[in-house]
Amino acid sequence: MKEKIKGKKKHVNRFFKAEIGWFKQLPYNLKPDEDKIEGLEKLRSRAVFGILPLPNDIFVEIILGSTWATRRTQENVYAMAKEKMPNASEKEILEAVLRSRIFPQNPAGLKIF
Repeated sequence: MKEKIKGKKKHVNRFFKAEIGWFKQLPYNLKPDEDKIEGLEKLRSRAVFGILPLPNDIFVEIILGSTWATRRTQENVYAMAKEKMPNASEKEILEAVLRSRIFPQNPAGLKIF
């Protein structure tokens, strides 16, 4: 019986995530864990004076600018560097991670002069 309820809850979570605009805007590797989504949406929906919702694009910027997103990005870069440079020393891999922070990529494809 509990398995049926858990299965329904997962289905509801998938539907719930599909309807959240800010969740769809986040890169796949920076999406929050399943157990955090509902709480974050509640926070966003009452962020302004405790009654008004925060716009999705502003909420995405807040998430992407958080220390959590920075750490997760660095973990992802570290894992990719280890994969792409299997013979590199730990120092070289950490250097690649730090360089990615100093010289970030341009994900939006904007022309920077």
